[in-house]
Amino acid sequence: MSTVPAGSRSAVQVAPLLGFAALLPLLPRPTAGLVGLLLVSSASTLLLVSFAVSCARVPLPPPVARTSGLLLAFGSLVVGAELVKVYATEDWSEVQYAAGRALAVTLSLSVFLWVRLAGVSASRVVHAFLLGYLALCCMMIAIAVTGVAIFEELRPSRELGITIPFPKTAGVPRSFGELAILSGLAWAYLLVRRHDLSRPFWWTAAVLVNLSVLISQSRTGLLAWLVVSLAWLLVSAVRSAVVLRAAVLAVLCTPLLVDWVVQRFSDASVVSSVVGQSTFENNVFLRLDLNETALRLLTRSGLADALYGQSRDTWLQAVQRSTGESTELHNHVLAALLFSGVLIGVLVLVVLYLLPLWRLAGRAGDDDARLLYLAGLGSLFALQFYPGFFSLTVSLLVGLGWAEVYGRTRDAPGEGGAAGAPDLSPVTSRQ
Repeated sequence: MSTVPAGSRSAVQVAPLLGFAALLPLLPRPTAGLVGLLLVSSASTLLLVSFAVSCARVPLPPPVARTSGLLLAFGSLVVGAELVKVYATEDWSEVQYAAGRALAVTLSLSVFLWVRLAGVSASRVVHAFLLGYLALCCMMIAIAVTGVAIFEELRPSRELGITIPFPKTAGVPRSFGELAILSGLAWAYLLVRRHDLSRPFWWTAAVLVNLSVLISQSRTGLLAWLVVSLAWLLVSAVRSAVVLRAAVLAVLCTPLLVDWVVQRFSDASVVSSVVGQSTFENNVFLRLDLNETALRLLTRSGLADALYGQSRDTWLQAVQRSTGESTELHNHVLAALLFSGVLIGVLVLVVLYLLPLWRLAGRAGDDDARLLYLAGLGSLFALQFYPGFFSLTVSLLVGLGWAEVYGRTRDAPGEGGAAGAPDLSPVTSRQ
């Protein structure tokens, strides 16, 4: 038997997870290159080792064991399909995507297990994440002020090209699709927990988060903020699971809505003056063309391509012919279907995003479920305008969503929250 007191033991279990969540906004994406992949892989490995050490001698409850087995089988199937595709096509550049998928599922599964066994609430983990994101907000604001001092006008951080603290760090200086996911999660937390946080802390955090969205000058970030805000109003006014699930399907169809709006209003003088016609020609229309090219490849692909998915070389050749550009597909949903195959792509979308959101919509009366529902809608929206096949924040959200959907746990007795964190009363897990 361990001699460590229960409260201290629980604090030891929770501390590495909260520390990882706080550092998450400052870590580079694995797609930033080999250095970023090695760095994040090392951090994830350390997370798993810390989990194994801190949760030693804790038996898995049968429901957790069953769910973990199913999720592990899902991850093995997805990664195995990627490796089969690599072997069949002999396109060894696809190995990095298989490694990214394996790392994403492993990280989500470790978060799920940690939350279930350590008894920490989703709100407490997201509060730690918020503290890290506020540090990132301060960096972005400092870069913007530097831009005003140098150029005498507000400049977003990507135009300054300052690569701190890491190259390709989420939001500093370029990855604004990732920034939309980060800011959406932070904003969802502030909306849901606004009555539990001290007023000075809430207003300070709200100002910093919203300034980061404005300073980035990212359309995806602004629209993701709007999606989270509208979803919060919807959840506050309507508790019907049918309506909230319909909202999930509506967000999934947003590229079609954007296409319809752009086609009809791109020539309007007010739109041209606010956004700029060159922006529409060089960016918005290009992304719509990329979506059309992806849909054309999906509908015209043979059986083998539908099962294995298209290679990146095939995509680059097709998009070069249709648009004259060689660029990534800026739609994570279509990319999952196109590059992983229809069957695996649908499985990935259902298990990672749609099923958790579908079930969270039925539990929106609970604060943690409402938080994850709002953040999930914001990230699902942003992923449809973002090419990243791997996001650490999305992996964290998926793991927290699994833990909430398949049986919640609450803060264990004797645990104190972080400064400014909501005081959640101890509740024993239903399992």
